[in-house]
Amino acid sequence: MKKFLAAITLLALLFIPSCAKVSMKDLLQFQNCDYTAKLTTSDENEQIDVDITKDGNTYTFTVDGKYTFVYNGEKWSISYNGLTLPLSGEALKKSLPQKLLDALTSSQSDGWSITKENAGGISLYVCECATRQVKLFIDADTSLPLKIICGGVEFDVVKFEISSSQ
Repeated sequence: MKKFLAAITLLALLFIPSCAKVSMKDLLQFQNCDYTAKLTTSDENEQIDVDITKDGNTYTFTVDGKYTFVYNGEKWSISYNGLTLPLSGEALKKSLPQKLLDALTSSQSDGWSITKENAGGISLYVCECATRQVKLFIDADTSLPLKIICGGVEFDVVKFEISSSQ
């Protein structure tokens, strides 16, 4: 009987920790959905709002309600005051939309470190990918981003909603 109880205890100790682990595959599930999001960041003098819409493979980034950047999986374009122009990837390399796109499309296999934390009563996962210079703060309950740091720019997520048609 003692051997039986020892075996059950050992099995419980082996399997309980594995149930509590979370993977980047789980935490990046939002990438498989269409969504809308509102983020804010600030430079030295002002707050910058970025609205994001993901519809299939098309990402639309509206910066400060004026400039609309669209990435359709292959090419970038920018619209302002009714004028739309194509953009090269080189022109966007250090832009806010490109940094956000890199963060929001990070692969689960990019070499992440995941820690679980509690901030202000909210349980969250801090996911860091040093190779891509991306840090995601993901709500442990909803698996949606709360904060994104990419390329040295910090974005607070004001709203992140999965489209209802999902």
